Amino acid sequence: MLKWKGNKALMVFICIAITVCVASPAFATDISSDEQARIDQRLEEIEGNELLELQWEIDQYLFISHPEDIADAGFTVTHTSAKEDENYVEIGITPFTEDNADFIYQIFSRDQIKVVEGEQAVLLPDKGIIIQINDKLVPTDVAPFIEEDRTLVPLRGIMESLGALVTWEEESQAVGVYTDNISIEFVIGSDLAKVRKSINGISVEENLSLEVPARIVQSRTFIPIRFVAESLGFDVDWLKDTKTVAIDGTLPDQYQGGVKIDIAGNISEINLNTILVESAVTIGTQYDKAYVSFDKDTIIVNGNTEEGFNSRDFVEGMMVKVVFDGPVKESYPVQAKAEKIMVYENISSEENIGPSLEEMGLAIPVEKVKEMTLYTLRQEKIKTFSSDEINEIISSLNTSPTFTGAHILMLAGNSIKITMENDDTIQFSSFGSKEHVVLSGQIDGKTITACIISPKVGTILLSDTEF
Repeated sequence: MLKWKGNKALMVFICIAITVCVASPAFATDISSDEQARIDQRLEEIEGNELLELQWEIDQYLFISHPEDIADAGFTVTHTSAKEDENYVEIGITPFTEDNADFIYQIFSRDQIKVVEGEQAVLLPDKGIIIQINDKLVPTDVAPFIEEDRTLVPLRGIMESLGALVTWEEESQAVGVYTDNISIEFVIGSDLAKVRKSINGISVEENLSLEVPARIVQSRTFIPIRFVAESLGFDVDWLKDTKTVAIDGTLPDQYQGGVKIDIAGNISEINLNTILVESAVTIGTQYDKAYVSFDKDTIIVNGNTEEGFNSRDFVEGMMVKVVFDGPVKESYPVQAKAEKIMVYENISSEENIGPSLEEMGLAIPVEKVKEMTLYTLRQEKIKTFSSDEINEIISSLNTSPTFTGAHILMLAGNSIKITMENDDTIQFSSFGSKEHVVLSGQIDGKTITACIISPKVGTILLSDTEF
């Protein structure tokens, strides 16, 4: 199918095509069953489509068998794209010059391809490692590499492509990766990572070992991709035959039932067929405030059971997740019609009020507190509390009622960390409601978790200013 310029190029490609596409017996021993299944699936998808088959063959040549030739020519292939309307394969290169384009045209027939100016390299030829997220190639500006059988990739571009926020602390050489439910923090050169997750509304923190530490190469932070991506909830495969890191999945709080959640928060205003939904500024959902309208076509359900919910039962303070139906009206707050509204427990319901820590015999012993510190969501230190502030805050937490109802899983706002005299730690975080504080940690070696109704402390956690 592919028209080649020269017999040598043809012979080389036939060898590569047989190895990659047919998987000869001598090569098959190096391919896992999962890898072979993925290759077979891809070949089934393109079988019979001549243009996609052509693109596949071009990809094998440019990215697998001859990346060194392209590099020696002084340019990079940034992408290939099958243009079905015009029946050719587009090949992007950078830098684009007539000489560089002619180099490509000397390999492939002009009536089958079109060489255009590219943007960034999707594959760096030094190692030939491809990064693929949900079957889409992802550009990297510095080459991934393998160390101790672990693939390290440039952090920021890959993590942002997954929907995570990345932070960098120059002084401490600390890196943070943040989503709604998960934060991962590590220090350059260290083999330890701190992972914090929101599980059933409770913030759980653990220290995990990295088989290969994060490092800086060519002014870029490199991370072991499998550890970080899997910690965020993605599936990661290494496809040996094509040197591809295949990442699949979505961030859990951005999607529910395969549908993207546009806003998650509390109802703060109700007007006939419109509700105002507000949340703390979070990572993952697009908006922090939205006027959401609904009608007879809007699906309104209990978020926990998927049973139908009557809009007449909406009350202020109720927690909801909303999927928008079509584009929003760009204002602030934005205005949008809801396709689906998922309703959670009414946070003001008396049946969800439980005893205080003090009443349960779990009061935090203020006299044993060594330090109490306020941090941002990205774990940047805001302040250390004074003794008077510690007494006031802990007194409020010990005597406030607990909340036993359901709440949206979401890490939002600031957090407070208490270090006890025996080095036990207790952490207070928010799930987006100023009324509530999520507690997790240990007191005298005993694990303690709770959700406390404390507007005083909840406001601190969601405030942009110092307490």
